[in-house]
Amino acid sequence: MEATTSPIKIVFLFCYFGKFPWYFSYFLKSCSCNPTVDFIIITDNEYDQPLPANIRWVKMTLQDLRELADEKMGFKTALNNPYKLCDFKPAFGLLFGELIAGYDFWGQGDIDIIFGDIRSVITDNILQEYDVISGRPEYLTGFFSLFRNTEKMNNLFRNSKDYKKVYQDPENYCFDECNWNYSQLWRGKSIFDIESEIESMTYVLKKLDRDGEIRAYFKMIATEGITGKLQWNKGELTYNKNDARLLYHFITFKRLEFLHIPRWKNLPDTIFINSFYISRFRPTSIPGRLMSAVLYSGRFFYRQYLKANQFVKWLQKIRTASRQPGHYVVHDITGTYKREDWTIQIRMGDGHLLADWQGIAPIPLLHITGHKFISGRFKIEDIFNIDVEFRYDAKRSKYALHIIPFQATALVLYQCTTPV
Repeated sequence: MEATTSPIKIVFLFCYFGKFPWYFSYFLKSCSCNPTVDFIIITDNEYDQPLPANIRWVKMTLQDLRELADEKMGFKTALNNPYKLCDFKPAFGLLFGELIAGYDFWGQGDIDIIFGDIRSVITDNILQEYDVISGRPEYLTGFFSLFRNTEKMNNLFRNSKDYKKVYQDPENYCFDECNWNYSQLWRGKSIFDIESEIESMTYVLKKLDRDGEIRAYFKMIATEGITGKLQWNKGELTYNKNDARLLYHFITFKRLEFLHIPRWKNLPDTIFINSFYISRFRPTSIPGRLMSAVLYSGRFFYRQYLKANQFVKWLQKIRTASRQPGHYVVHDITGTYKREDWTIQIRMGDGHLLADWQGIAPIPLLHITGHKFISGRFKIEDIFNIDVEFRYDAKRSKYALHIIPFQATALVLYQCTTPV
């Protein structure tokens, strides 16, 4: 790998095991357009295409990485599946010390991002002033963060009293971010005022920054959600034509039920990321307007099909449920259920089963002994119903709460260990 010309050297580490998703090509091209930043991809995948000078491919299996973690940590870890890697991101500076030697900063993140011009947003002034850089103000962002490459910073995770618990337990604790406490942080609550199962890295960093032991940069420099109006042009990412952005995180975009992704053999130098599709045409151009009209029409008819199909399935389920009264036991399904960035709290209140979902006001789930409708702030036509039920997962030996909202993939939120 060639050395960068910038006086402050940056390297990013990305671990991914399994088949690469569609957005990997976007990620890879955006990395190649940041020639003064180096990228190391650690994976069990083969890659037979020429790589730019600033991208290094390191072949490693998940078992290899687990053995490395055991050696570096000094105890047996529970790195048994790729998703558990999220908890280990804060320790990458320790685990991959040999790979990041000679760099001033190392970063970690996810591959479901497309970078803009990194150096134009993360300036040398910021790098000189701060020890750690996050993509959001509320919490340390696991999809993008930078750490000064020093022994102290590479071992910051040890400041959490729970780090051994996290690394020896196969469950994902969202240690790299905030232990799933997104909704409270988004509402402005301090990490120090939140009851949490563990001391996450957000807690660790905010505390050390408050005490003056490190200098942490927590600002909104990343773009998420369904923004539309994004243009990526030869390495520069802008919103609404002229607002430069560091990166776009595909976390919400990639989950859309009607998503149009072009099958390009080679990505063009200019792409437009709209509300639910990617195009090479500017939205205001004639080809762009025609494409938009066709896709919006297709999405409308697809949604009508989903509504009709789900209504038929619901009628079938409710008929079955009516023959099995008392299938659901309310006190057994109250609790907090977590998976990835979703947190749903199920509780009883005012004679109804309530759900606190992603920081939204409590939503009453009706028909407690059968399948539930969602009501409250949402209209029936927006989200037709929420199906709440338990099923046994033999692989995890646990009972699982399934939340299935309209127009979304089923969310399986594991918590319950006793049969219903």
